[in-house]
Amino acid sequence: MIVDWANLRKRLVNLFNDTRVKAEISKNGRIPTQILNYNFGDHVFNVLLSFFGDTNVEGFLGRNVRILIYGAWDLDSRWKRKIISYLEGESIGVSFSRKLIEDLWRKGFLYERGVRSLVSSYVGKDIEPDLRERQLIHYLENYKPFVTIRRGIISLEKLEVEKLGLEIKETDRQPDEIFLVKQKRVDMLMGIDIASYSFKLNPVEFLVLCNDQDILPALKVAKRNGAVISFCFFEEETANEILLSHADRVRLLKLTDLNQGKGKMQIMNGKVLNSRSKF
Repeated sequence: MIVDWANLRKRLVNLFNDTRVKAEISKNGRIPTQILNYNFGDHVFNVLLSFFGDTNVEGFLGRNVRILIYGAWDLDSRWKRKIISYLEGESIGVSFSRKLIEDLWRKGFLYERGVRSLVSSYVGKDIEPDLRERQLIHYLENYKPFVTIRRGIISLEKLEVEKLGLEIKETDRQPDEIFLVKQKRVDMLMGIDIASYSFKLNPVEFLVLCNDQDILPALKVAKRNGAVISFCFFEEETANEILLSHADRVRLLKLTDLNQGKGKMQIMNGKVLNSRSKF
């Protein structure tokens, strides 16, 4: 299974904010966290196993199953050094906004010994780090079978405010530059793994939890090597038509029927889905 972590989280957030999904959940007298809490490792693991059609771990022990989760949770070391130097008052020729520093801290990118006091001093208040996602990934990697975490890095993309035409409101000053947080190497890792597994294992079926079209070249290589491509979707979402055109099969879960991430999966032929790509 190929899991684009950031893409999966975004899809789940959008689904739980969808008015139709909210109405369905309310009609059945349930709350979202009963269905799937995507900040809870056991629920996430259950939904991934559900796409295989079985949530009984014992049933997988005799099968060649691997769940590869791709994402970026650590800041590129060169940017971390620059930020720490900036916080310590060294002149490094790079200006950062207060909001950027606080966001990076809350997301855990600066979580290491000695940095918290520097950040808290800079933003003028004590900051409680939000490390739930990092802790969840650590839990899946260390305590759940079949899971392998494939890590990219977080980098910062420097943009000039004047060229963007953006109005940046700061309490103390108007920055000349802003920095966007970007994942790096994640798509490359997915592509390399898909291609290499398709050469090494034959036959092999890839269960793909990703809406990013950048992986299509790797999937084409895998198909030429005889792999079966199964895209994984939730019944309440609209599928990507371009991705569906490359699917041999589609595995569906109805989000609103899940119970703590567990659900009954159905398989559809990827070639017979309607043109609207709505399940």
